[in-house]
Amino acid sequence: MNQKIDKARKKPKLGNRSNGTNENNTKLLEKLEENCKKSIGHYGLDSVTVGNQAYTGNKLVKGLTLVYNEQPKCIFNLAPFCGEDFWKLLLARTQGLKYKKPTIGRINRALHYMKTLSQSDFSDRLNTSKKVLLIRDPLKRMIAAYRDAFEEKVVRAEIKDVVLNMNSFFKRQPNSTSVITFPEFFRYVASSPSHPTANRLWGPLTNPLMVCDIKWDCIYSIENHYDDFKYIQSGLGFKIPKGVHLAEFKSSLIIPDTEIPKYYERVDKKALSKFYKQFKLDFEIFNYKMATIRSMKNS
Repeated sequence: MNQKIDKARKKPKLGNRSNGTNENNTKLLEKLEENCKKSIGHYGLDSVTVGNQAYTGNKLVKGLTLVYNEQPKCIFNLAPFCGEDFWKLLLARTQGLKYKKPTIGRINRALHYMKTLSQSDFSDRLNTSKKVLLIRDPLKRMIAAYRDAFEEKVVRAEIKDVVLNMNSFFKRQPNSTSVITFPEFFRYVASSPSHPTANRLWGPLTNPLMVCDIKWDCIYSIENHYDDFKYIQSGLGFKIPKGVHLAEFKSSLIIPDTEIPKYYERVDKKALSKFYKQFKLDFEIFNYKMATIRSMKNS
């Protein structure tokens, strides 16, 4: 196995889960509950209350990344840049998607989003399904987001629209073709951008994902993909139907700790401070630390 991947898996941020056992997962969930109660004041509300908080009228306004699977009955909170691409493709295939290399549009159309349900059906689904929460170290999540937006060969249309807003933020011409560096990207995200796409893709996860409102059955971290995926299959009974092609997991998506200094060494302390303030709940509730970055900046 690739040495970098091995290193990333040896030090999972939320405890040792090398066995992929129920005991390890229970400890992670207990820590999540403890952190939620300490930072938010509650954890795991009843399904009716969650439904009331999630909806405004007939429209779901929170938990927009919640996707449900029929057999077995599971709900996944597919947070952006937390390994959601793997799960989206796999879940779409369990729902009948046949294409070998489907477009993002085909995948999304095949998924069962909770936002399509009525409020009562939303609450019922929560009661009858196992629930999986995708999380990630906020610092690594920003690296993954930057790679997706600015290191790929093709820039998606929605990112091009955000770049116009970024050019305005940096006081550049709207049609500027200047390369967006990682420190610039990070400073933009740390400024709490009002652009809806930027906020949806790159913003904090805790509140919009209803992390502390729902009682989860499993925590999944992309940096611990192999063990967590094994547990979801065995511990939660997520059996992949016969004939369904297992979605390929790209090990290059795992970001080892050694990558963090490479991206953050030129990020200034003011931006780091703003970022931590904005993402404070994500750090506290998911049990990640900023100390390593601060130490790196002072070294």
